[in-house]
Amino acid sequence: MEVIPLLPRIVAYPESLRVLRLHVAAAFCMGTQLAVITMLPFIARARFDADNLNTTILTAAVPVMQFFSLFWNHFYSRVSTRTYLLALAGLLTVPTFLLGLAPNVGVLTALFLISAFGNAGLASLNGDLLRSCYAPTVRGRAFGVVTTCQMIAALFTGLLLGFGADRTPDGPRFLLSAAAAMQFLGLALIHRISRMRIFQERLVAPPDTRPWWTPLGDVTRVLRADRRFAHYEIAFMSYGVGWMVCTALVPALATDRLHLNYSHYAGATIVLYQLTNVLMVAPMGLAVDRLGPMRVASISFLWLTIYPVGLLLASGPGSLSVLSVLYAMGMVGVQLTWTLGPVAL
Repeated sequence: MEVIPLLPRIVAYPESLRVLRLHVAAAFCMGTQLAVITMLPFIARARFDADNLNTTILTAAVPVMQFFSLFWNHFYSRVSTRTYLLALAGLLTVPTFLLGLAPNVGVLTALFLISAFGNAGLASLNGDLLRSCYAPTVRGRAFGVVTTCQMIAALFTGLLLGFGADRTPDGPRFLLSAAAAMQFLGLALIHRISRMRIFQERLVAPPDTRPWWTPLGDVTRVLRADRRFAHYEIAFMSYGVGWMVCTALVPALATDRLHLNYSHYAGATIVLYQLTNVLMVAPMGLAVDRLGPMRVASISFLWLTIYPVGLLLASGPGSLSVLSVLYAMGMVGVQLTWTLGPVAL
């Protein structure tokens, strides 16, 4: 008599290695956006004489737009992966490409707001790739490899942006457009993954046919039902306000007081920052496993108080570089616990 296995069939997990190769390449391409996000406020001030208001909008756009990931997730459940990727291409890569052609700071800001909105849609897609294409026992390692590739891409993109901008006035225009082309290639690679059997046969929840505003109600219900989770989110929102204040000050500080060129700014705020992230992410992951995400988040927030005090005392590219390393050491813990804290709760 044939014995029917009690466990459901695990579909095509040997394909995970093939997926990972494509996923790593896609993550490297998409990682160029991290450098664009950091460099753009400095480019706006150095090239377009952006005022403090525009600088604040440019630095706050991405974290503020992350709020709309709720609605992107709602959209993701209702459309095909191909349609979703086309939406990301139109709202992320096209505005990023046009940034290189912006004639003034107003157009630059408007385009970046659109691309920041598109950037918020990556979370739903990345989460589904990790859940669907990797076994639970290797999912964390796959996430670590993919994230590291994004950081390395941001590091090299920052180097190229700084070097190219100092060499020629049109350097930022060409490199911003090149970064957009890389991101389009990244979405094309993800589309290729989406056509593979392991992704096609994944378990999919029924489409969410409720009105578009229902995610707001879902958030409210969750926060009311779980006060511990609500306090955790309030703590991260409080940190986020301080983060946006400091981040908005850095481009102004670098241009008006320190008079940095593009290479110095990119080296201090992108290259060293991302390099420290690459070196610290594994040790910090071990710390989260041993101490728990709540304790690591608290220690990281305390550590980050060094950053605003240091910005007050910064006197040149050297001091800003040291601050970026210290800042990155704290941010690694914040980034890990931002993801792992809600999972633990």
